Amino acid sequence: MAGDLSHARAQEIFDMLNELIEKVKTLGYNLDTRFVLQDLEEDKKMSSLYCQSGKLAIPFALCKTLERTTSSRIFKNLRVCVDCGCWIKFVSLHTGRDIIARYGMRFHHFNGGHCSCKDYW
Repeated sequence: MAGDLSHARAQEIFDMLNELIEKVKTLGYNLDTRFVLQDLEEDKKMSSLYCQSGKLAIPFALCKTLERTTSSRIFKNLRVCVDCGCWIKFVSLHTGRDIIARYGMRFHHFNGGHCSCKDYW
């Protein structure tokens, strides 16, 4: 769940998330707050986007699997937002992993900085 800290490995997950965020920024990722629907100040929008469950699932998968693992699968019941989709593309580029995500009724296959949906979020 977004921003949830109750998991036994929450600190490890958030540390990995912060590391991924810094790495993908160097690759060209820019946080996109245009789609935050709450009336929040810009810094609150940023922290809201960073703690989305879709973004937390990826560092969790990376923490739980071996380094030589080549793919990760994520299943969510909600549609992916534009920012998460872009972020996952950069993570797939940085980690070299295929990330297969099911969001709502659509599957996305992220590989090498691209998504099979051609950015149809």
